[in-house]
Amino acid sequence: SEYTTALFDIFSNYTVCDTHRNVDIFLDHKRLQEGRSFQSDFAKALANSVVVVPILSHHALVNMLDHSPVKEDNVLIEWLMSLECYNSPQSRVSKIFPIIFGPRDSTDEEKILNLFEDGSHFHKAPNVVPTASINKVEQLLKSNGLTPSNNLHQYTVQSLVKELSTFLCFLTWRAKRQNKVVAEGAHRVMNVLRGCDA
Repeated sequence: SEYTTALFDIFSNYTVCDTHRNVDIFLDHKRLQEGRSFQSDFAKALANSVVVVPILSHHALVNMLDHSPVKEDNVLIEWLMSLECYNSPQSRVSKIFPIIFGPRDSTDEEKILNLFEDGSHFHKAPNVVPTASINKVEQLLKSNGLTPSNNLHQYTVQSLVKELSTFLCFLTWRAKRQNKVVAEGAHRVMNVLRGCDA
């Protein structure tokens, strides 16, 4: 969450189009209003986005190792909504640009390790269908006028993680300078955004 907050803040330095309009970024704890439904507002914002930037991290995967299919997981809901919106002609989403974090090096907090190495949590994502999260996504899609895909109920946590990793993305351990992953991430996201018909 420190990274997403820093990324959100740095976008105030960027503009898009010939009119130099500000980049409109949705980050839940910065944009959601008290007393409103987190999931409904989040789903509406995502469905109306042009580029979605999911954060796929070692820590998120650790939290999913003992995932219970009967419990909703907001991270899985975000990832499922991202893919469903991307694949829907009814949505504005035209690109998904994941930012992927491996674990931190135990001897050097600044160093980010490769998430895809053998034995990593990337390969240990559970092969279970996240039923409650899928059902919530189906409801959120319909409430935003989007038709769920035929693949929605086929996802497992493992297949969802692997699907997200197939997109061209920012592998943070390959950053030119690991203490500059926020700036490099923002620069890369802007390149993706400028390539869209925003």
